[in-house]
Amino acid sequence: MTTQRFFKIIYTGSLSLVFLWIFVAIVRHFIPLEIVNPRFVDTYYTFRFYGLPIAILLTLSGTINKTQNAKEIGSRITITAAISALSFFMLIIGLFLGMCACYNPKVHYIKKDDNSVKIVERSYGCGAYDSGPPIRKCFKVIELTSFLNWTTEINLKEINKPEWTEVTAP
Repeated sequence: MTTQRFFKIIYTGSLSLVFLWIFVAIVRHFIPLEIVNPRFVDTYYTFRFYGLPIAILLTLSGTINKTQNAKEIGSRITITAAISALSFFMLIIGLFLGMCACYNPKVHYIKKDDNSVKIVERSYGCGAYDSGPPIRKCFKVIELTSFLNWTTEINLKEINKPEWTEVTAP
């Protein structure tokens, strides 16, 4: 394998990862999918936290070539390093925003004809970072697979109660 081909593979892979992470960040705000396993989510965010700035830096392997003069190469390196540092800074800010989470899901109802559809109440809070009480909301959770849920906010007053079995506390 030639060096030029190796750099092209690194460039294409790095650019693909950057676009994938940006695409996932945008799409997750519009599609109410949630990953069931919190360890997988933590692994994804850890990999993105360290991988995004590195992937941005690795795009230099496809943007610098021998025909450019030293000034052009220096400016591309500087701009790419600045973008990488900015992405790292934004990810650090995202760590503080990620301190808030849903916890203590309480199942209120299970659909009579489909046990994979539930109505749960979740508490959303920020722990010691937040001084107020947690926000409680109800969600309709549809288990698509053992890996993914489709979650939408629901008003308990608007459900058709005969379709649901109420879950009593043990």
